[in-house]
Amino acid sequence: MLLYKLTDKDDRTYGGCQWGEGISHTADGKGPLCTEHWLHAAKHPLLAVLFNPLQGEYDLDTAHLWEGEGEVGEDDSLKVGCTSFTTLRRIDLPVVTLYQRVRWAILCAMEVCREESWLRWANGWLAGKREVKRDYKDKDKDNEFDEFDDTDLKRAWDMAWDTSNLRLAWAIAAARRAIDAAEYLMAIDRVADKMRAKKEVAGMASLAVLAALNAKGDNDIDIIGLAKRAIADSI
Repeated sequence: MLLYKLTDKDDRTYGGCQWGEGISHTADGKGPLCTEHWLHAAKHPLLAVLFNPLQGEYDLDTAHLWEGEGEVGEDDSLKVGCTSFTTLRRIDLPVVTLYQRVRWAILCAMEVCREESWLRWANGWLAGKREVKRDYKDKDKDNEFDEFDDTDLKRAWDMAWDTSNLRLAWAIAAARRAIDAAEYLMAIDRVADKMRAKKEVAGMASLAVLAALNAKGDNDIDIIGLAKRAIADSI
C-alpha cells in the first residue's frame, strides 16, 4: 500500500538510515512498534507532518517527504510499522499552520470529551472567539489572552481517577492538551523564544490527538478526515 515517510534534508531517518528513489529496507517485525524491529511510515502525508513533533522531530523547512510502498504489520494510528518499505518518489510537504494544528487537536478532543464548559470553549475557539481580553482585573493587559476556566474540567479529571475510568482520564487529558496548545498559540507573540514556543504548540496539539485516540480505545477517530477539516475550515 502507498505510505509516506519523512526524512531529514539528506534523506536520512533515525540512526542514519539512508533513503532515496527506489531504496528499500527490511525489518524483522519481532518487537514493539516503536523500536528498530519495524520500519515506520504514515498513512497520509498530513499525518507525517502533524505527528512529526512526536516522532522524527525533523525541521519541516528542510525535511523531505517520500511516497513509498510497504508491507504493514502494525498500526497504532499515529504510524504504521512495516517489515519492508521502499521509497519511490519525493512529494511536496503539506503546509500546515499552527492554527490548523490547534483546530485539529480541538476537533479530535471533541470526539471524546463531553464536558459542557469545555465544549462551549472549543466551539467558540473554532468559531474564531479567541480575542485578547481587555477587562481582567489586577492583571497585566499586555500579557493576557483568552483563558479557559478549567474548574469543571479539573473536577471531571478527579472523578476519572477516583473511579479508575482511564478512558475518561484520557478524554480530559485530550481536552487539557488542546487548551494548552490554544493558549500557547495565543500568547506566542509575547514569548521571547518564538521558535521554541512554536514547537511547544505543535507538540501539545499532537499530544491532544494521541490522548483522544487513547480515550477512544478502538482508535476509530477519523484523524485524517478531521485534519482535512481543520485545514479547510480554518478561520
